[in-house]
Amino acid sequence: MTRTRVFDAIRCAFFFFFALSLTAGPREFGRAELERAIHERGLRRPHVQEVIEPGAPESYGIDPPRITGSDERGLMYGLLAAAEQIRTDGKITAAQAQPRTSMRGIRYFIHNADLERDWYYSHEYWDEFLSMLARNRFNRFNLVFAHQTAYLAPPYPFWVNIPEFPSIRARNLSEAQRERNLEMLRYISQGAADRAIDFTLGVWEHDIQHTAVPPMTPMTEGLTPENIGPYSYAALKKVLQSCPAIRSVQMRTNAESGIPSGRQVDFYKNYVFRAIRDAGRPVILDLRGWSVASGMVKAAEEAGIPVRLSAKYWAEDMGRPYQPAETYPGYSYLNFLERPHSYNFYWEIWALGSHRLLLWGNPEYVRRAVGTFSLGGAEGFEIDPPLAQKGFGNAPGSWGIFTAAQSQRVFWKWEFERYWLFYRLWGRLSYDPATPESAWMSDLQQRFGAAARDVMDAYMASSQVINEIVAVHLADPNMYIWPEINPGGLAGSYREVLPSDWRYVASIPEAVRNRLQGIPSAKQTALETAERLEEIARRTGEAVTQAKKKIGPHNREWLSSESDFLTLAAIARYHAHKQRGVYFLTYFDRTADAAALAAARRELQAGLAVWQQIIKLTAGVYPVQMAFGPDDIGHWQDKLPYVHDDLAMVAEREDILARFGPFDVGFYFGGAVRTQPRYGAYREDDYVLGNNVEPRFTAVDPSTRYDDQTGYGWLSGGV
Repeated sequence: MTRTRVFDAIRCAFFFFFALSLTAGPREFGRAELERAIHERGLRRPHVQEVIEPGAPESYGIDPPRITGSDERGLMYGLLAAAEQIRTDGKITAAQAQPRTSMRGIRYFIHNADLERDWYYSHEYWDEFLSMLARNRFNRFNLVFAHQTAYLAPPYPFWVNIPEFPSIRARNLSEAQRERNLEMLRYISQGAADRAIDFTLGVWEHDIQHTAVPPMTPMTEGLTPENIGPYSYAALKKVLQSCPAIRSVQMRTNAESGIPSGRQVDFYKNYVFRAIRDAGRPVILDLRGWSVASGMVKAAEEAGIPVRLSAKYWAEDMGRPYQPAETYPGYSYLNFLERPHSYNFYWEIWALGSHRLLLWGNPEYVRRAVGTFSLGGAEGFEIDPPLAQKGFGNAPGSWGIFTAAQSQRVFWKWEFERYWLFYRLWGRLSYDPATPESAWMSDLQQRFGAAARDVMDAYMASSQVINEIVAVHLADPNMYIWPEINPGGLAGSYREVLPSDWRYVASIPEAVRNRLQGIPSAKQTALETAERLEEIARRTGEAVTQAKKKIGPHNREWLSSESDFLTLAAIARYHAHKQRGVYFLTYFDRTADAAALAAARRELQAGLAVWQQIIKLTAGVYPVQMAFGPDDIGHWQDKLPYVHDDLAMVAEREDILARFGPFDVGFYFGGAVRTQPRYGAYREDDYVLGNNVEPRFTAVDPSTRYDDQTGYGWLSGGV
C-alpha cells in the first residue's frame, strides 16, 4: 500500500469515528454512515455536495456528486442510500425516492425491571437500535410506559420530583436512580431526534387500575383522587421541559388508564392536555381511539394542541394485509374516518397478541399493507415488533429468546438484531414499496451464502402461518391469546370461535350449515383453510430442507432461524388437522353421521401427534417462563392437556353413539341456558354459555313453551 493510500485510510477512519462521536443531527448521522461505508470498502472519499432543495417531504435525490434532500430527514436518507450503494456496488450512482407512507413507526413497551437492566440503561444499545431504525427509514419511535400492569404506573415519579407534592414518590427509588431514569429518557429521545426519528412518549396509565383482578400493587405512593390531576399536570409538564426532543405524547384515556370513567374528560382536559399545551413548544397529542370517552377529542382540540387519533388495524393482532370489512366492535376504525374531522389519523398494527417471539419476514405482505395505510386519508402506521412486550407482568428473573443451554443459536449482542428482516421490510417498503429486493437479499447472502434464496423462501412461507390463523380463528380480539403457542382451546370452544374476518371466512358452524342446507357461499371454509395451512407448511419445510443442504452446521443465525421455521410449519399442520377435525365433529353433531365422527377422530389424533412434535422441537430450546402478555404465558408443553381433551371428547361421543344410536332428538332438562347475545360476543359465545348441555341435545327449562315450528315445549308451566 502506498503512503498516500495509508494516509487516506487513516484520514477516513479518523473522520468516521470523529463524525460518530459528534453526531449532532440527521445530516451528521447520514454523513457518518457514508464515511463508514467508504472506510469499510477501503475507498478514497469521493467529493459530495449536500444540498437542501424544495421537494416532497422526506424525499431525496442522488446525482453525483450532489446528494439533495427536501429537508434534513430527506438529506439523511439520501446519504444513507449513498452509503448503501457504496457497500453493494462500490460507487455512488443516480437515484431518487420519496415516501409512500408519511408516518412509519415502531412501538415498544417497558415491562420488566430484571429483563431491562441489561439494555435499557445502555447508551450503546440505544445508539444501535435507533441507528437501525433510521437506516430502515422509520421516522417515529413510540416508547410506552405503564400498560395493563402496576409496573411504572404512573411513570412520572420515576423521572421527576415535584416539590409541591412531596408525598408522591416512587417506592424504593433513590434520587440518584430517579435522575438516571430521566437522563435515559432524555438520551433516548435526543438520540431519536439526531437520527430524524420523532420520539413519542407513551403514557398509558396515570394510576393503577383499582378494579383490576387480581388487584394491582402500586409502585408509587401519595396519589389521591384530589391530587392526581394537579400532580399529573406539573409532572408531565416538567418531563416535557426536561426532555426537549419529545415530539409527541401518546395517551390512553379510557378506564384502563386508571382514571374512572366519570372523571376522564375533566382529568385529561384540565391537567394532561393543559400540560402538553404549556410545555413551551409544540407537542402533538396522540390520542388512542379505543373506547375513548365521548367529548375527549373535542376536549383536546379546545386545549389548543395538535391532535392525532389512532385505531387498531386488525384488532390486537396482525392478520391479513388489509382492514377487515367487519370485525369485532371497537377493534377497528369505527366512525373515526367520517368526514369532516379535525384530527389527523393513523393505524396501530397491534402485533402484541400474535407475533411475539417467532421470526417474520414477508415483503409481499408489507407491500400489500402499505397500499391500505392511506384509507380515509390516514397518514401512516406504527407496529409492534417481536419482543415488544417481553417480560409482561414484571416477574423476577432473566430469560432470553432461547434457554441458556442453546447459546450456539445466539448470533446477536442485542436481541432486536435477531429480527433484522422484520425491521428492514416494514421500514424500507413502507417508505418505498418499489424498493428492490437487494435491500435485504444482499444481507441474506452475507449471512447464508448460497442458501440465501432458500432462507428467504422459508421466511416468506412461514410468515403466513400466524397471520392466517389470526384471520380464520381469533378467540379474543384482545391480546389475551397467543397464537404462536396456543392450540386454539378445547374443540367445543374452537368451533364457536369466529374468524376475525367473518365477511371473507365462514365460521365452522356456518360452513357446516351452508353444506347441509345447500347454501352457496364464496367464503373460505375450514376445509379450504386446512389446505392453505398444509401448503404453507409444505413450502416452509421444502425451503428449510434446501437451505440446510447449503449451510454449514455452525451457522448460528441458521440455528436460530431453523427452529422458528420448523415450529411455524408444525403449527400450520396442527391447525390444518384441527380445522378439519372440528369441522367433521360439527357435522356429526348436526347429522349423527358415524363416518364424520370417525374422520374427526383421525384428524384430531393426527393433530395430537403434531403437537407432540412441536413439544419435541421446542423443549429445552425456548424458555418455559416466556411471558409477552397478560395471559397465555409459558411454553407449548403447557398446552398439551387441551389437545388430549379433544380426543377424550370424541371418545365420549363415540360412547353415546354406541349406546343410543343416531337418535333424532335429545333433551337436556336443566336450568335456563343463555344464548349468545349478539354476533361477535367473544366472551359470551354459545360454548361459554351452554357447555353444560351435552352435544346433540337441546336444552329445555321450565320457561320453554311449546311451539309448532320447533315441535317441542311445555303446554303449561314446566313444573
